[in-house]
Amino acid sequence: MMPQLLYLGNKRAVTNRDNCGFSWRGFTLWSVKYKASGAVALEVKKRWYFSVSSVNVLKSKTSRPVKKSVLRGINLERSRMMNKVLILSFAVLISFPVGVAPTFAQALSTFQNGTVADADEINANFQLLYTQIQQMSSGTFQCNTYTSTLIETADCPSGQTLTGGGYAFYDSTGSLADGAAALSRPLGNGWQCRVQGGVSANPEITTNCYARCCGQPDTNLKFGSYCKSNYCIQTADPFYPTHVLYAMTLEENRFSHFPMDVDESFIFPPENIGAASLLVRYEGSDYHVTNVDERCLGEDSSRRWWDCLSDWENISIFEAAVRSGTLVAAPGPLRLFDEFQIRNSADTVIRFQTRLSKGHSASDAFLASSGFSMYRVEPGTGNRDENDCQEHELPFLVSVAGTLHNENSNVSVHADQLIENPGTFPAVGGAFRALACSNSPTGVYDVGFIALDGLGRKIHLGEIRVTILEERRPGGEIVPNG
Repeated sequence: MMPQLLYLGNKRAVTNRDNCGFSWRGFTLWSVKYKASGAVALEVKKRWYFSVSSVNVLKSKTSRPVKKSVLRGINLERSRMMNKVLILSFAVLISFPVGVAPTFAQALSTFQNGTVADADEINANFQLLYTQIQQMSSGTFQCNTYTSTLIETADCPSGQTLTGGGYAFYDSTGSLADGAAALSRPLGNGWQCRVQGGVSANPEITTNCYARCCGQPDTNLKFGSYCKSNYCIQTADPFYPTHVLYAMTLEENRFSHFPMDVDESFIFPPENIGAASLLVRYEGSDYHVTNVDERCLGEDSSRRWWDCLSDWENISIFEAAVRSGTLVAAPGPLRLFDEFQIRNSADTVIRFQTRLSKGHSASDAFLASSGFSMYRVEPGTGNRDENDCQEHELPFLVSVAGTLHNENSNVSVHADQLIENPGTFPAVGGAFRALACSNSPTGVYDVGFIALDGLGRKIHLGEIRVTILEERRPGGEIVPNG
């Protein structure tokens, strides 16, 4: 079975009998033109090539290195009616590490410009490449597909290299916008895609970009078995052996597509740790998914959502949508943006945090301070945890979109490791506040921070130094580093 490969360019353009092709860093690798008869001619602008490293690439049937970096290909079959070649799918193939033997390149079939390619030879090339992939060490090389929504570029995380990409456009109802003209191309170490003319000229179109990235992901970005996208981080937690934080940014009057890594071990309905109001699109219909009784809220204007928690509505639809691998959602009618979580029998928790888009990206965040010192709390002088702890704001630590301590944003910033307080919440877990306790563990800690925007971008911002002092003061105290 072939590995899952991401298509290049506009997959629907082929179906619609348009021209299509793919260029990589200024080199046209191949193009496809439909003849009037409906048959496909394959024009190969450059011969097949694959990478031995990011610098040395062997051209097909030669051992001469050329400076390219990624192999591209298409998968073809013969037409039964016309004995011509018809496109079924076109896909990205992977960069190979140093050490691939020249005989591998010599075994690949070659193709002539302007002639119809033989489907058997093309598929045989793919099989050879797949065999090579299977022989690689999975511990040092892996490929992932990353998605962004509402922002124009899906980025590869540090440690992985772009090997291709694609896009899908959706109209305001969440249906594929087949007629949308597209810009789809590599940009830096990511894949850029947008509607021609830009979002402002096409406000009804939602853009989903896809980047296919290969290599070893940066461990600082906290991927894991239940977090394989840029929408989440998987970290340790004082209450659960595995904890995934998933950021969902919702856009007014638009459906967004969120990749899910939820298997059958997770239990529904979600736990009521907060409120939810989502409009979920599933199999062509829209459903309001909520755990708040709308009639309860309407009966008394003084009531808040926590006064009106109820059984989940449309939970079977929500479960099916999440398990499908992609959740399609928009803001719900109750206008509630909070959090909820699901867990499995192994006490792995996925906590979903929903926010309304403010137009901010993770790249708008940066660390504005090198860290701080914490004075512990004199017992009995705090304002929580039996007066042994006190929460402190960190207004100096992080800037988002040009504003310090900007919590009115769709960007959230989280520590990549926790400084745990015994028996309660961590001393440091996020970027906006810290919890000083009488028994906070003294020492010097280097803590990294990750920005999530809920749109498909995740950035490690760097590290700060936190020093927890032996000295105690009434209520504790936070002193920024000079």
